[in-house]
Amino acid sequence: MCAARPVGWWSISIPVQATISPYSLRGRAEPTAAAPLTRDEVDGSEGENDLVFTAGDVVERAGRFGDILAGRSETRARPP
Repeated sequence: MCAARPVGWWSISIPVQATISPYSLRGRAEPTAAAPLTRDEVDGSEGENDLVFTAGDVVERAGRFGDILAGRSETRARPP
């Protein structure tokens, strides 16, 4: 790591470590969305490719499931 870069700077450029907010698009050749998952989707997936969603997929899922995260902000965990 270059001495001029702040500690931790390298991690923002590693795609698998990027923190992103729900429903945001990832900047890739084919943008995929950070989509919250239902337990049934996780349990029913056969591999990670089953859980990749495009912007269009997220719009379709929102019509089917609504906002999966609705109501979650009222039940915040206390920080340690």
